[in-house]
Amino acid sequence: MVFLSATRNQTTPTHFELNVILATAYISAVLSPLTCVGNGALLYILFKDPFKKFRKPTTLFIVSLSLSDFVSGGLTQMLYSARMFMRFYSKAQGDQGLFWTQKMVNHFMINISVLIVTVMSIDRFLSIYKPFKYKVIVTSRRVATCNAIIWVYSVLFTLTSFTMSREVFMQIDLHLHTTLPVLVMIICYVSMYVLIRKKQHRRVNLELNTRSERSLRIQKRVSATVFMVIFLLFIGLMPFFVVVSIGIDFPVFTEEKWFIVMNYTCLPFLFVNSALNPWLYAWRLTDYRQAFFAIFHIKTMVMDITTSRSTNDGSTMEK
Repeated sequence: MVFLSATRNQTTPTHFELNVILATAYISAVLSPLTCVGNGALLYILFKDPFKKFRKPTTLFIVSLSLSDFVSGGLTQMLYSARMFMRFYSKAQGDQGLFWTQKMVNHFMINISVLIVTVMSIDRFLSIYKPFKYKVIVTSRRVATCNAIIWVYSVLFTLTSFTMSREVFMQIDLHLHTTLPVLVMIICYVSMYVLIRKKQHRRVNLELNTRSERSLRIQKRVSATVFMVIFLLFIGLMPFFVVVSIGIDFPVFTEEKWFIVMNYTCLPFLFVNSALNPWLYAWRLTDYRQAFFAIFHIKTMVMDITTSRSTNDGSTMEK
């Protein structure tokens, strides 16, 4: 995704625009440490793995996503905040080197996050659609290879922005890394919901044993979690989609106040998603909560409550 403030960066901002710039600068400055702390803690938990529950292929997806969000918080958001502060106080064009650095890093990290989330949705679909072949299809080697391909591809695609016009690049990027991933995720999650409902319906007419009940609860909890993931990601991507589409197809609106607000706030809006990802992908699930409590020495009473809940939730990343 390409941030459209490039066009506005070439003119002296109005008083209204300066207020919006200052607000987004402060928002990004606050979100940056929150994003780093959340994703840094998650990476540390995955590395320590006190209960040896994260030694499975899907963990590598979470590691890759959390790493991209950590870099986004520590680098992209801070660069954006610094550029907005410079823009506000200088009331001029600002540092072009900082602008292009922030733009490229931001583009690179957002594409990585979107592609990883898309692949994770496919992974969750396979775990329900092919439960008996899932461990054969999804291996640690294949997941690591997939992550490497995503990171390398994102770098190469970002570099192609120097080989074509800005409008063409934005159109390609918009549909390749926003429209298509969102469609894939919707298809996967709707299919997951249908499959879970069918399994639930079949089991109503059968005598359920403890294992099948536990498996069904796991599937439903994962389905609820990934639904939250796609909903928040969709909400985060929509301002980008709208801003880019209007900037390309209806440039007459780019001077309107509502567009100015969307133009500067769509990036911090997506930063919120990076800050929430550790909770949505990990800490909402029992295994990660237990590891968090153990590593950071939370009181035994809290551990007992979590352990009690684990009998109902089960291990939520795999059957």
